[in-house]
Amino acid sequence: MLSLLLHSIVASAFAFKQAPLVLQNGIRANEFTTFSTPSITNYAVHIKQHSTSSGSLDWCADDVKKATGYFETPQGFFFFALFDSRSSPQDDPFILWINGGPGCSSNLGLFMELGPCRVDPGGNSTSFNPYAWNSKANLLFLDQPVGVGFSYEKPGKKVGDSETAATEVDIFFQLLFFNLPRYAKNPVHLFGESYAGHYIPAIGRKIFRENNEAPSKNPNRIHVNLASIGIGNGWVRSLLQYDYFADYLIDEKYGPFITEEKYKSLKQKFPVCEFLGRQCERAPSKITCIPANYYCERAFAFPDEVKRNPYDVRMECDDEVAPCYTIQTDIDVYLNQKWVQELIGVDMEYVGCSGSVGTAFFYTGDGEFRYDTAVAELLEGDVKVLIYNGDADFVCNYIGSESWLNAMEWNGQGGYLAAPERPFIVEENEAGTFKTYGPLTYVKIYEAGHMVPYDKPVESLDMLTRWISESF
Repeated sequence: MLSLLLHSIVASAFAFKQAPLVLQNGIRANEFTTFSTPSITNYAVHIKQHSTSSGSLDWCADDVKKATGYFETPQGFFFFALFDSRSSPQDDPFILWINGGPGCSSNLGLFMELGPCRVDPGGNSTSFNPYAWNSKANLLFLDQPVGVGFSYEKPGKKVGDSETAATEVDIFFQLLFFNLPRYAKNPVHLFGESYAGHYIPAIGRKIFRENNEAPSKNPNRIHVNLASIGIGNGWVRSLLQYDYFADYLIDEKYGPFITEEKYKSLKQKFPVCEFLGRQCERAPSKITCIPANYYCERAFAFPDEVKRNPYDVRMECDDEVAPCYTIQTDIDVYLNQKWVQELIGVDMEYVGCSGSVGTAFFYTGDGEFRYDTAVAELLEGDVKVLIYNGDADFVCNYIGSESWLNAMEWNGQGGYLAAPERPFIVEENEAGTFKTYGPLTYVKIYEAGHMVPYDKPVESLDMLTRWISESF
């Protein structure tokens, strides 16, 4: 896709005004092309293409066409990185990837999980990733909300809820497709992990509703060909997911990690969490949801005495002594190198996860808002949904995911509950299980933690390929 995108930018140089660009100090505005749309004011996209010629410096070891840039909104500037498909860019689907947190950069997904390259040990270079998701699709990584990664707020502005973030992403698609109409036909798949269990359903629902309302409400809207959403190890409905933290800790596949007494103690805390959570779900607001968030997070935090990685309980780890994933430190080192920042067009300190963004979301109560209802709305609108979970993750564990999936009310609930669980076979090995009914598919991946593409790159690419080719 990106090769056509860049061709269109060059071919339309006289159509797009090269507006003065004021980003951070040190950024050369003349390296960016700026475009917008007449029907959407106060928004713009600033994009910088990158050379793939032999001998040129490359910040991500893949010779596909690539670009970086900023999506400018009244709230601030969203950083993005866009990569061509290695297969057929003009025809392949378009995938948006967002990491979670809230407050964590999608550069983690790019350089650690499913992107075209991975940062090498030490953080001085990258290596080609043969299992990148742009093997089969055009791939966009977006740092959102503002304040995450290389994204940043305008003075006095901050986003602290998933719905506002969803509105901004919908407008981003409008700007891209207005200026590059040939991509409006490409299937769009929205993917993310962890707290993106909030972001992705919110974005999908926003796009779905705006598409349906467009003929009467906004005749100038560009139709976004929303094919599916996908959520990996997602935080979707906290009320149900909290209840299974204790069950996961005492499960015998990787544990048990707690005693029977500790298990009973944790389960005794759930009624208070449930009461507060139901008040939040009945009338979601700061007043009702912050207390639930505060109590439940502390009641069901990963026990200090269990010296394991809560994102992958197979790993012994004490993150107060050393980071559980050294590659995340390598990414920090790499993205703070001056030559890398000059290439991608940024000039600011990179931090993988923003505490201030997480705090902003906490004080709106957003973490307790339920998003299974958004998933159900999409399913009933015939938008496909893929939910997948690594079975070694505690934080967003598969037992909790299966709980909210089974409880989700939609017109296919009975059929989904009755659907058989089948082995997920990859290269003649059983890599997990899956079940599918109508537009909904759930995959459990064995021996994978919170970040499935990191732990199981072969299996995750196989899963994606089946999904976008509708062969599950």
